[in-house]
Amino acid sequence: MPHDQLNHAMLEIPRVLIVDDERHVTSLLRYKLESAGIAVHTANDGRAGFESALACIPDLVVVDFHMPYMNGIELARAMHGHPTTAETPVVVITAHAHCLRDEDLVDTNVCELLPKPFSPKDLLKTIHEILNTETV
Repeated sequence: MPHDQLNHAMLEIPRVLIVDDERHVTSLLRYKLESAGIAVHTANDGRAGFESALACIPDLVVVDFHMPYMNGIELARAMHGHPTTAETPVVVITAHAHCLRDEDLVDTNVCELLPKPFSPKDLLKTIHEILNTETV
């Protein structure tokens, strides 16, 4: 493949940032998403997640609700307030979706609340739907 086509193909690979303080979750999701041809970045807390989002400029962020330093909604709100990540869609995974009200999601780009326990297969399907990409 010529260099220009290779660079163009590389630009089309979706980039997903996974932010979760449970390393086994980030490892499992990294494996599942990378196996599906998605470039994955990870962070282990909300503050590091925000810094990573600004550095890698992901196409989508998957974030756990309960994390140290900044919870998932606070991270989504910070991203929404920054010009670099203001339009980046966010999927929140949580065991407490029933506790979140519509007003909690104001000034965020949260487009999906995925209840725990969740299937990595369902998460992958959700990611492809949001990014309008094809499954591998």
